[in-house]
Amino acid sequence: MVQKLEELSERLGECIRKAVRRSDVISRYGRGQYLVLLVNTTREDCRVVQRRISREFMVNRQRIGVEYHVSSVEEDFQEALPKDG
Repeated sequence: MVQKLEELSERLGECIRKAVRRSDVISRYGRGQYLVLLVNTTREDCRVVQRRISREFMVNRQRIGVEYHVSSVEEDFQEALPKDG
């Protein structure tokens, strides 16, 4: 079971590497958990990358669910600033 999970995690990593640019950063921090930093990328472009990963990540001809969390440093930073007035 553990070996199968490790194989799936490696497969996911391969799919992520194929979907991002060389300038992007990929870090694996747990079994099946990756942090991907898409530098100078809009939220919409992040969704494009999400679709690429999901389309590529198939096991035995079945698409496996992948959960995503998208955050934009610039947009989140702007939301955290105090509002004038």
